[in-house]
Amino acid sequence: MIRKIIIAVVIALLFLLNGGCADNRNKTVKVVTYNILYDNIEKPDRWENRKERVIDFLKKHKPDIFGVQEALLNQVEDLKHEFPAYKFTGHGREDGKNGGEFSPLFILKERFRIIESGTRWLSETPEIPSKGWDAALPRIFTWAVLEEYNKNNKIMVINTHFDHIGNIARKESAKLIKEFVSDFDLNIKSILIMGDLNVSDSSEVYKIMRNYKTKLFDSAGSITDEARPNPGTFNGFRIGGEYPRIDYIFYSGNIKVFNYMVDQSMIGENYPSDHFPVISEIRLSGK
Repeated sequence: MIRKIIIAVVIALLFLLNGGCADNRNKTVKVVTYNILYDNIEKPDRWENRKERVIDFLKKHKPDIFGVQEALLNQVEDLKHEFPAYKFTGHGREDGKNGGEFSPLFILKERFRIIESGTRWLSETPEIPSKGWDAALPRIFTWAVLEEYNKNNKIMVINTHFDHIGNIARKESAKLIKEFVSDFDLNIKSILIMGDLNVSDSSEVYKIMRNYKTKLFDSAGSITDEARPNPGTFNGFRIGGEYPRIDYIFYSGNIKVFNYMVDQSMIGENYPSDHFPVISEIRLSGK
C-alpha cells in the first residue's frame, strides 16, 4: 500500500514538472528598448531626479531582455545593482571600456545563457573606438547570441543608437549592422534588433533596416493596424501632442509577435525620460 502511494506521488510530481516545462516552452519573451537619457548633472532632468521612475517602469514590466541607450557608467551601475537577476553585456563608446555612453543589454539569467557577445562601433573601423562618416559622435551597437535553457532556440539580439546628426552615418550604420548579422557564422534562427535610430519610419534608413540583406520586420507593424499611425516614442519631456517614432524593435526568423506597445504613461508629474519605452512580447521557435 505504501509503495503504491509513493508511486502515485512520483507520477503526480512528474506530471506537474512536465506541465511546468510545457508552460515554459509556450511562454512569451518580453523585450524592452528604452532610451533613458544620459545623466546631465547640470539640468533638472539629471539621473538622480529620474532614476527611481525608470527603475520602477522596468520592474513593472519585468522584461526577459532589455536594452537601454545613452547610459553613462553611473547609470549602468545603478541598473546592475537594481537588476541582479540579469546578465549585463556592453562597453562605453569612448574607449571600449567605461568611458562615454553605453548601449547595453540586460538578459534574464534564468531564461537565457549568453553564448557570445560584444560591442562594435558604427564606423569604417568597427573593431576599435571610432567615429564614422559624418556622425557628430562615436556610435556603437552591443550584440549577444543567446540560447534559451532546455531548448534549441538561439537568438541574436542587438541594441544600438544611431547618430542624431549624420544622415550618411545613419544609412551606413544600418548597412553595417545588417551585414554583421548576415555574415555571422553561427546557426542563428532568430534575430532581434532594437534601439533609437533617430529617424522616422518613412526614412531611407528605416527602409535599409527593413530590406537590406537580411529582411527584418517591424514589431509594431505586426500588431498595429497599418491604416493608423504607430505611437510616437520621443517626447522631449513635452506632455501632450504628437510625438515622432524613432525607437524600434525589429525581428526576423522564427519569431512570432504577440504584443507591442509604447508605454506613454507618466510616473509622477512627468515622464521618466525624454523617450518612451517600447515593449514587444514574442515567442521563439526552434524549428
